[in-house]
Amino acid sequence: MIGKLAGILKKRVASSCLFCALAIFFAFPAFSLTQEDILSPVQGEWNNVQALVIDNREPCGIYYSLTGSDPLVSGFAYDRPVVIEETGNVKIRITAVYPDSRRDDFTVEYTVKKSGAEDNAHLSEQARDFIDSICQNPLRNYISGDTFPIPKDFKYSFFNGDKPTIQGTELFIDKRNLLERYMPCTIEDSKGSKWHFVIHVVPALDNKESITSEKLQQDLPFMLVDWENFYYTGSGLIYQIDDLYWSGVHQKIVLDRSIPHTVSFQSISFEKGNPITTYTIPPMPKLKKENTDGGGEVFSIDESWNGVPFLIGPSRASLSATNVSKGFYKKIYADTFFGDEIKDGFTAGIYYGGIYQGPVKVECTLDKFPPKPPVIHSAGKYKRGSSSSSIVIEAPEGDAIFYSVSQPLVSEEGFSGASEKAFASVQTGDFAAYSGKPLELNSVNENATFYKIQAYCQDKKGNKSALAEYRVILDECSFYLNASAPTGEDVELYEEGSYEHPFTSLEQAAEAINSCEYAILHVQGDVPCSTEIQINRDCLVIGFESSIEFTGEGSLSISGSKASFKDINISKRQSSKDSKNLLQIKNSTVEFENCELSGVFPGDGILVDSVDSNLAFTATGLTVNAQKYSSCLSSSGGKIVCRNIRSTSSSLDSVNFNVIKGDVDVSSSDFSIIANLGCAIELVKSKASLEENNFYAKLSAKSKTHGAVWNEADSFVLVNKGNNFEGWQ
Repeated sequence: MIGKLAGILKKRVASSCLFCALAIFFAFPAFSLTQEDILSPVQGEWNNVQALVIDNREPCGIYYSLTGSDPLVSGFAYDRPVVIEETGNVKIRITAVYPDSRRDDFTVEYTVKKSGAEDNAHLSEQARDFIDSICQNPLRNYISGDTFPIPKDFKYSFFNGDKPTIQGTELFIDKRNLLERYMPCTIEDSKGSKWHFVIHVVPALDNKESITSEKLQQDLPFMLVDWENFYYTGSGLIYQIDDLYWSGVHQKIVLDRSIPHTVSFQSISFEKGNPITTYTIPPMPKLKKENTDGGGEVFSIDESWNGVPFLIGPSRASLSATNVSKGFYKKIYADTFFGDEIKDGFTAGIYYGGIYQGPVKVECTLDKFPPKPPVIHSAGKYKRGSSSSSIVIEAPEGDAIFYSVSQPLVSEEGFSGASEKAFASVQTGDFAAYSGKPLELNSVNENATFYKIQAYCQDKKGNKSALAEYRVILDECSFYLNASAPTGEDVELYEEGSYEHPFTSLEQAAEAINSCEYAILHVQGDVPCSTEIQINRDCLVIGFESSIEFTGEGSLSISGSKASFKDINISKRQSSKDSKNLLQIKNSTVEFENCELSGVFPGDGILVDSVDSNLAFTATGLTVNAQKYSSCLSSSGGKIVCRNIRSTSSSLDSVNFNVIKGDVDVSSSDFSIIANLGCAIELVKSKASLEENNFYAKLSAKSKTHGAVWNEADSFVLVNKGNNFEGWQ
């Protein structure tokens, strides 16, 4: 009877446009695992043990080994993520075996470097705790609705192979999220150390979208595969599809799912009153997608059939790293972390009347990846001395731009390296949409003026980029010098003497100073110089933890100008026996405040050689060392004023100050001589005022001295009060 029904059914199927009978066996898709499907581990050097996580979208047999051997011979079956406790150089072999007997082989090699407490001493306590948890277990569970804080000590990325660029922050996924995902994450600290781990995202335990009902799991004698494939799985029954003949044959029947079908079942016994059970197979529904306020997406099926709703759940065929959480739902909410995006969607399962109907490709296109930050730059070529500047902001990817400008920070002397703390504390105002027109900034009362500009890009999804920051200093008088500043091929751009692009050599700075009536030079870091530098214009030189170091033929000459030096060390180390000075000053007025002047000479050495100039030293040290003769200061003509200075001269024949035809006013200062023969101050046709000073000498036992202060008959010490003398014979 059954055979006859089957034959009749075949004839009916051949002429039917609703369904057709094909082979009983499945036709497996030609799926192949790829290297990108191995989410973890990945190649690199990591500071933590790794997890093995594979995105097996179309289930196949996966095996792995840690010894380099064939995983099918001596390996492990992979059925879920697992922690690999190996350290040092690790090599994992992975083999995928497909239903059609094909196989693919993969190898992942990486290094696990164990770091100690000293390696992470630069990190905050929160950051150290964070990496400790990763090192203990690289599989981190996260429940939607909670926060997942990545400390600001790190930058992070959710894409294998991408350099982490997003600043650490508190990550969050909407509590309604129903996607279960495995997300690889890489973090990197300021020293370039990296950690790689996997975040296992699961829905909230109290998610209200789940539907529980006993009717959702009906025990029926058939199953549906990929929507159109109908398989009779019962025994002792006959079945009928729509109005066709009854049959009991186990075979695959392909249905047209654009229309509904009715399946009827009855016991194979034809006794009177045998009940008939029916089940309606509905037409394939369509998913509806909507966006949520937080940048997520929600998917639902508004349709129902015969009053029975369609439900969404996990796909039976998928073991993907992104899947719908276990359960049945009227709506599927999808969300992800800031910094991530879902381009290829995911597979979900559709259920109706307790029967799995088939998988559906959910076109989920979540985009929470931040756009590139804007580029802020001057609208024209930098021109020193300008009291205004035009600033342009550009979006690399055409996104909307929002910007903010600080109130001006003003300084009469200009800004030095010490201003960095002040710059960092400057706050910008509220952000406004950028119109595309240049921002016009002006100095305040012709003083050095600082502005801070911040801007970010925002894409159509509402994602905001990292803040871009640009600093503008409008300074009509100041130049900046930093030998360690980056340079470029465009010298006019990179070495223009501005705060942003300082000079990198003293030669450049001197040339700029001499081109102005008055200039302020800010020096940062150690600046070497092996040439003679001449300054013939009025200037102020201010240092910040800085020094100017002359070598070889290098020295500083000041002529016909008013110059001031503050908070800077100036030194000279002479390699040849030809006598050279550190400073040569002529017809000038020069002041030194809180400076250190020093020189080492193989022959004779004079630290400061002054002619017809007025010099003032305040809280400044002068130190000279030579083989034969040394002098901290040699002055002919002019006036010397010293307050709270230190002067040390060391050689066979030494003197601190040698003054000819000049005036000397010294108080609260220390003078030291280390020599065979020497004195602190020599006066020739000069006048001196000495008050509250200390004069120290360390002279050879057999040498003779004229005392700490020597003066000819035509020289006078007008004031000699409260001075202390030690070591003088």
